[in-house]
Amino acid sequence: MPRYHYRCSQCNMAVTVTHGIDDKHTQCEFCEEENTMIKLLTKPIIIRQEREKTSAPGIGTITNEYIEKNREVLEAEKQKAKKEVYEPS
Repeated sequence: MPRYHYRCSQCNMAVTVTHGIDDKHTQCEFCEEENTMIKLLTKPIIIRQEREKTSAPGIGTITNEYIEKNREVLEAEKQKAKKEVYEPS
């Protein structure tokens, strides 16, 4: 859920609240006045979660192995095609 910063117009205290995008925070937690909270303009807070590292090889490693194995097959097919004589149709 997104985090939003609010400031109370009565007591001037600021809070950070987590709620849905369509929800509104209206009551001040400090002075307990209703409809005094003003949403502040702030840049987004981005929280990145680190992925768990596994012992399995990464996708890039597997892909590179596959390319190298098939490179040998492709080279063999190219040499075979060069040796054949093709008749024009």
